[in-house]
Amino acid sequence: MKKSVGAKIAAVLLIVLSYPVVGCVIAMIVARVLGLFQDVQRFPDIVGFLKFEASCEKPIETTLRTIMPTHIGGRDISIFMTGLVFYFGAMGMRRAAAKLKVASVRLKEEEEAEGVVDRAQLLEMYSKAKTQLDQLKRTVAFLSMDVVDSTGLKKGEDSSVAENDFRRYKQVVEKCLAASGVLKSTWTPDGVMACFDDAASAIRAGRDTIASLSEFNAKIKNMRGDFKIRVGVNAGPVLFDEKTPMEEMSDRVIDVAGHMQKYGSVNAIAAPTEIVEPLAKEFPFKSAGRMVDAYPVSEWTPVPAPSQP
Repeated sequence: MKKSVGAKIAAVLLIVLSYPVVGCVIAMIVARVLGLFQDVQRFPDIVGFLKFEASCEKPIETTLRTIMPTHIGGRDISIFMTGLVFYFGAMGMRRAAAKLKVASVRLKEEEEAEGVVDRAQLLEMYSKAKTQLDQLKRTVAFLSMDVVDSTGLKKGEDSSVAENDFRRYKQVVEKCLAASGVLKSTWTPDGVMACFDDAASAIRAGRDTIASLSEFNAKIKNMRGDFKIRVGVNAGPVLFDEKTPMEEMSDRVIDVAGHMQKYGSVNAIAAPTEIVEPLAKEFPFKSAGRMVDAYPVSEWTPVPAPSQP
């Protein structure tokens, strides 16, 4: 609850409570006046009122007699003092309520002032937030890899055989990712998105995985069809936090890597030309003659092994 609202409620409560106190003072005065009438006993309602008023006064008078002197010149003035207690109590409540009302207005103005942020303050806040976010930015690379027609590959196969082959395939991929220094990765479900320090590491992981498929298909898997994959790579600055899981990261840089894979050739690595041009000595990419997300695409394909004479 806001402080201004609390002060306003307290002021209203004090004003409301002051009315019964004032009523008590009036009741005491009325009782004293009615007591002067000699024939008051003929009116039961008035007698009842006087008895009720006396029963209310008595505890207060008794308390006053125990905490202060109440006799002057041999006369008991406790009734008069009780009236004063009620009167000044009511007046005190009214004054406190007035002060609280003023305070509530002042607090409301302060709260409204705190809520007003001018353009200069907003720009300052934005600048500080942007600086802090920029400090979290880091240029990394992403590799997107998926099995071509994984559903068709499983069709007609024993489910336990298919499950075992895909488990072994993931082991091969994980080994290649680790060898290239993967920072984090996530599977979805037969595809993988992985993060690396640089584009060269991501491409190297994709290249090694493609190279591993020959032995995997020939000696390890048991399904009839061969495993084939598409690989996409992209790199750029993103908000990077080591504690954030790969599946919770979101950035256009990651999206582009996924699109490069989606529209890439089979058993090849697709990447924006501008990313792979500096790596031409290690990875001989060639123009794919197409655009993805407004980026010219280049592709790397494995060099066929020379035929044996």
